Amino acid sequence: MTSRSTIGIDPALTNIGMVCLVRGASFNSFGSDLVQPKNLRDLARLSYIQDQVKHFIQERNAELVVLEGYDYKGHNLAQLGEASGVIKLICHQLGLPVLVVSPASVKKFSTGNSNASKELVMARYGLSNEHVADARALAEIGLVYLTGVSQFRHELEVIKQLKTTKVKKPVMKRNLAKLPVAI
Repeated sequence: MTSRSTIGIDPALTNIGMVCLVRGASFNSFGSDLVQPKNLRDLARLSYIQDQVKHFIQERNAELVVLEGYDYKGHNLAQLGEASGVIKLICHQLGLPVLVVSPASVKKFSTGNSNASKELVMARYGLSNEHVADARALAEIGLVYLTGVSQFRHELEVIKQLKTTKVKKPVMKRNLAKLPVAI
């Protein structure tokens, strides 16, 4: 088994969780970061997000980025859309395909329940930060998406649903021949 690597990103305005998972025949590795723009606003915040996320992605050799889609409950969608757009643009510029996963699918993949609490998702991965836990789930989704290997039926159900939605492929060419799915 060759090693596979994915990055999961939970975009938000004040906390962006990022996790890179690498899984091989005899090893697993896990790296994470939490981007916190703190008191930055508008373009300064977006520039900070761009710098931090791009640095995280460039340090890793991932074959897929999995991004959590929008949660339409009480957030400023315009600003959240800007943050997500910056992340999608980075992936496009780096030639990385992006898979967008709904918050309900992240919860179902992690716990078997699409209405699960953030606490249950954090408990599943043994993490104390909800954004890093979501990013960990997203990176796991990416690995199962690429390999088709999972021990849990609810995870495979989420992947089957995602495979009916195409991954947005970048315009810039990158060797994606090693991906086992049509993009």
